Amino acid sequence: SDASRPVTSDTQLYQQWAPTPFKMPPSVRDAHKRVQQLQEQMDALKDEIVEKEERWRAERDTLLSEADAIRGELQQKLERDITVKDQLRERVDQLETERDEIRVERDALEE
Repeated sequence: SDASRPVTSDTQLYQQWAPTPFKMPPSVRDAHKRVQQLQEQMDALKDEIVEKEERWRAERDTLLSEADAIRGELQQKLERDITVKDQLRERVDQLETERDEIRVERDALEE
């Protein structure tokens, strides 16, 4: 069974198999190159993600400040509209008061 076999480390197995020290077989060398390529691709993708996040944050900040500016303008416009409405309401009240006074005078003349 496997339990009776002596434990052999990866390094020992490699040293037994390798014809000369430090010489990697082609399949190991190719696998190592592929791992390096994949690592470089991952690093490039990470950099791309960071750049996109930075661009997204900058764009978001711009949009938020534009939204704040628009909100401020709308608030001012609303306040102006309320002021105008209040002024119009006062003028209507004045005119209604004048109308009522004229009616009273007219009614007095008709009597």
